[in-house]
Amino acid sequence: MQQVGVIPSSSSHPAAGDSVLTGDGAPFPFPYHIFLLLLLIAPIVHTYRGHKRLERRPLSVRLVKILSRMRYRIYSLIYNAIINCAKPTLSINIFPRKVLVTDPSMESTLSRHTSETSLANVMFLIGRRVFGLSDETINAIGSYDPRPVHVGEFSSASNVRALLAQVSATASQKLRSQPDVQEAELGPWLFKLTSSSVASALWGPESPWVVDEEFQTQFMEISGSQMTLLRPFSRYTAQAAHKARAFIVDRLRSFHVKNRDSRLRQIAHRINAVVLSDPNWESNKDYFNVELLTSLGLLVTPSSMAVWMIRHLLMRPDLFDRVAKEARDPNALDAEGNIDVARIRESFPFLAACLYETLRLHMTAIPRLAKADFDVAVPNSQPIHLKSGDLIYLAMSSFNRDTTTWGSDASIFSPDKFLTDSGRLSASMVRKLRVFGVAGNLCPGRKLGFETILFVVANMLRDFDIENPREGEDYPEPRTEDGFGIGFERCANEITVRLRRV
Repeated sequence: MQQVGVIPSSSSHPAAGDSVLTGDGAPFPFPYHIFLLLLLIAPIVHTYRGHKRLERRPLSVRLVKILSRMRYRIYSLIYNAIINCAKPTLSINIFPRKVLVTDPSMESTLSRHTSETSLANVMFLIGRRVFGLSDETINAIGSYDPRPVHVGEFSSASNVRALLAQVSATASQKLRSQPDVQEAELGPWLFKLTSSSVASALWGPESPWVVDEEFQTQFMEISGSQMTLLRPFSRYTAQAAHKARAFIVDRLRSFHVKNRDSRLRQIAHRINAVVLSDPNWESNKDYFNVELLTSLGLLVTPSSMAVWMIRHLLMRPDLFDRVAKEARDPNALDAEGNIDVARIRESFPFLAACLYETLRLHMTAIPRLAKADFDVAVPNSQPIHLKSGDLIYLAMSSFNRDTTTWGSDASIFSPDKFLTDSGRLSASMVRKLRVFGVAGNLCPGRKLGFETILFVVANMLRDFDIENPREGEDYPEPRTEDGFGIGFERCANEITVRLRRV
């Protein structure tokens, strides 16, 4: 396995008492000691994540929940203040590393530095504690460029068609196997349906995401609690995440032993960083830790976005009825009466507009780590010097919620902005979105994920009516999960729905 040096922290940042934030070259004071104190204390507070409906929870649980809500409000206040003032850059010079928050208007500038920045290198900061990776594997992840492999697997038309065919087969089969009437928590039900459909294409239809209900439940747990593993004394303060991680890795190992030959033919195996860097990958225990890492990157986003979209639509019955009517339009089906996944955006333009609007509202920021020293050119200001190990946050939300671009209703779910007067998708509005990174670092699996969400939701709405089992009560507003939003947000509060087959 190739060895590379771990990226060091910056050593030329201001000392305590210096100005630590600069925006467009203009420094101003910032109470960094309070910011650091919050970051150090907040992870100790345990977040109550259970959904058990007890008549009266113990006092300790209620206190923890109050503290968790306080932490959420503090996190949100600080995070939103930082993200929304990045116009176009905000430099936070907190020892030991600099954090550069940039607006998407800096996309063309940052695209010139794709070889000097990396998402994978963020593993230097979290790989050991969150995923249990060894230093050798962390170094290997940071030492090679995975984009050629990923582009080859996810971008060719033939590969995408084959992947979508498997997604559609699994989603259709799972929907057919559902009872005609059931009450279920919408989030877990839809999350598992979507993630298992994607996993069947990448890991195979016999993978535990598809056939193992307990595995799916533990995967949901780690997908929402993985960052709690960064807490101090995480063995005690993040027990649920530790248990879920150990369970998943053990089941993946057993799955591979039983299905070795078929596993070697799957994309998930071919893009595994251990396979690409270690000729003795089969005896490398990190193979399964990297599988967990890969699954969180490929399965969670489409599953979370599907949940968010339905939650938004349920709050707007007028929009929900439009989507359901479109999904059940026989003219949108192929000659065999099925949804043509290859033409799904053209067949269901309003559904696609709803998904674009969901992405717009719930994409927060994308992190990158500097792999080398370089200068970032800033309009009408001095260049900002970054050192190896410094962090860059691409503040997508500062643009996606900007009223200048999106109108006075920029913070409201309003999908019609993505449609032309004739009811088709507006290519010019779609191009304005900033959700999948910047040029040179765009997510290669974005097409697969987008089409998967549309197919799963369209089929779900074709097959089932969604009813509120609590007559006379409105659904609660969906709430964002607490903590700093990196990537796509997660929906925190749950609702129960009745699914009745049409």
